[in-house]
Amino acid sequence: MKNIFLFFALAFFCYGCKGKADAPVDLDALYQQNLNDSILVSGWYYVVDDNNGFVRKLQKTDELYILNPKPIAVIDNLSEIELYKNIHGEVSIIMQFDKQATEWWRIATRAAIGNLIAFIIDDKLFGVSFVNGEITKGANAFGRLDYSEDEYKEIIDMISKK
Repeated sequence: MKNIFLFFALAFFCYGCKGKADAPVDLDALYQQNLNDSILVSGWYYVVDDNNGFVRKLQKTDELYILNPKPIAVIDNLSEIELYKNIHGEVSIIMQFDKQATEWWRIATRAAIGNLIAFIIDDKLFGVSFVNGEITKGANAFGRLDYSEDEYKEIIDMISKK
């Protein structure tokens, strides 16, 4: 699959910059905001098969996905984020959720096994991933082979400014 959106359950990779995940996040209020504005708050969403969601085009492709507008977790739930390069030189972004979103993420990944989850920044779809299993440690990653290291650094800057 050309687009790879990796979820890592290995929290020990996440030692990068700290996020702003101190205050509780009200997902229901953000869901209402999404519905009212028709703009998706930066975060993670279920990909759905019905026409009741928001259609978004995957960046750098012509692929369209329908997303449930209720967020699973949002950028404000991040406690850590870092650029990661594996032994093959492939780059990705590794993120760690706060305690609140770690539980949401566990529930969401369990419910989404065999399906897709989407990653949105500024109402733009940056990644989709097939979920293979429940992730209990609150860690996740975003990685696509068609992004350069500089593009990943720009994405981290976008996330960090939220």
